[in-house]
Amino acid sequence: MSTLDIAEDNKIKNEEFKIWKKSIPSLYQHISSLKPIFGPEVDESPSTLRSLVFTNDSSCDKSKGVLSVPLLYSQGSEIFEVDCIVPLGLHYKKIESNLEPLEQPDYTTESQKVEQTVLTPKWEFSGETIVKMIYVDNSEINVKVIALSTNGSLAWFREGVKLPVYTMMESPAPLNTASSGNQNDKPCVDFAISNDSKTLAVTKEKNLDGENATIKLVDNSGKIGEVLRTIPVPGIKNIQEIKFLNNQILATCSDDGIIRFWGNETGKEPLWTLSDSLDGKMCCFAVSPFVDTLFMTGTSGGALKVWDIRAVIASADAGADSNINQEHNKVNELFKVHHFYSEQVSKIQFSALSPTEVVTVGGLGNVYHWNFEPVFAIYNEINEDFQGIISDEVEAESMAFYHTGGCRREIGENNKVNTVAYHRYIEDLVATVDSDGLITLYKPFTGKVSDGKRQLETAKN
Repeated sequence: MSTLDIAEDNKIKNEEFKIWKKSIPSLYQHISSLKPIFGPEVDESPSTLRSLVFTNDSSCDKSKGVLSVPLLYSQGSEIFEVDCIVPLGLHYKKIESNLEPLEQPDYTTESQKVEQTVLTPKWEFSGETIVKMIYVDNSEINVKVIALSTNGSLAWFREGVKLPVYTMMESPAPLNTASSGNQNDKPCVDFAISNDSKTLAVTKEKNLDGENATIKLVDNSGKIGEVLRTIPVPGIKNIQEIKFLNNQILATCSDDGIIRFWGNETGKEPLWTLSDSLDGKMCCFAVSPFVDTLFMTGTSGGALKVWDIRAVIASADAGADSNINQEHNKVNELFKVHHFYSEQVSKIQFSALSPTEVVTVGGLGNVYHWNFEPVFAIYNEINEDFQGIISDEVEAESMAFYHTGGCRREIGENNKVNTVAYHRYIEDLVATVDSDGLITLYKPFTGKVSDGKRQLETAKN
């Protein structure tokens, strides 16, 4: 057999492998949907902004074999708590033989009770439209959740108190804002919380000529809601994503496709920048909770790239030295993979339980589950000179699951950002909300089928 024949056979095998991987959406450990019922005063139009976040709470009913996983769901100015019912045992990666037998779950009946209950708002940010929530459950300041509105205002909510106990208010954006030219008029604001929960960073888009997009650092410990520092970012309209790397350094992604790294207590210039126009404009990013030098970016062309911040810093230091040839000063990603059909990357979320697992969301709302263990295995086997070249087969193997939700995720004009929630303590558990308010909760099956029985790969959490 010639080399050409071998190459052709390998190409066919890789294509067949990709096709096999695409069949995985039919395999779920659990998938269920519920459509909450609201009172007549709640705005349920498809254009109403919605967002999701899991709480850290859960409760089980052993007699019925079910687990209740609360979910906070915002719709317009109101926040609701939805009890999502799943089979007891779903929080295990595999059922240990020494565990007591679980009751046959009666989660259908229990879910119907939830679906038939008219929900009333748990909290309300009057006059504002909530675009994102962070569940904090901070006992020091007695706050459960912090919400961000479309104009960059913040509200802190406490258990048992419907209205905010603290606020940081921004003036409403004028009708002739510069942001009105944004695609689909999507709000381009974001906020993040530092690792020690003492500081918030919130972005505000440029509204009028002569203004700048800004980053505000806000106190979340002593004088809650007080603006500690404002950083103007000239030359851009908006900053669509912000993240803390640690308590001292944060990063932003703006409409010019540049990632900027900022010091929490330093001047008004970024410490370092990362610009990469290959594979489309960078439009989102996330930082690994396990490896503080590792972060991932997503592009408008559907590329996901993993970077080492040490290379970014080294490049910035070299760029300051006029004696170094700038041609050799380019930062290379560690590796990259791709969404199907070049679907834009709108959100990246690292697992809080596994250093190799990531969930990404496409512009249409499709959810991709990745496990990069095969890639890191190659990286270790070769050496640290490995620079991003992985085979189609390894890329396909790294995509552990692909959730489309049929065509439902394409319904409506809603911004898909913040409409997918990734549970922190129950591995691979994901919730999505569509523009008509349908909530879907699922956990993928990524093991192997053997002798008609599904055997899961790792031990319980």
